[in-house]
Amino acid sequence: MQLSNLIQGPGSAANPVLKVIESAVQAEANASRWFPNMSILWEQAFDITALLMLIMITAWATQGLRKFVIVPMIRRTKYDWDDILVDKALFRWLSYMLPTLVATAAIEYLPGLDPALENSVTIVTIAR
Repeated sequence: MQLSNLIQGPGSAANPVLKVIESAVQAEANASRWFPNMSILWEQAFDITALLMLIMITAWATQGLRKFVIVPMIRRTKYDWDDILVDKALFRWLSYMLPTLVATAAIEYLPGLDPALENSVTIVTIAR
């Protein structure tokens, strides 16, 4: 939806100042994009793919850290309460949190998912 329609409502005459503001907002959105000559939809597809790859790499790293470092270290201790936490899969569920937090933080830095672009609000809402 255009800025002038939001401020004045549909069907009313557009103010020249609002047109300048609207073009400045669109120019700022285009200037912050990675590939300015590429279609916005393709850039959004690229950003979604990059976000999914980031999530997969982070999940792989946290699962490896849990399986090969944290759990064996806990199994070597003499205390039983930490073994119970491993048996109840607490550390497995905690390892799922890091990729989620990384994805939520990374969405803000992907230029194809900028809120000034038309389609990105729905995509960001679904991703979060």
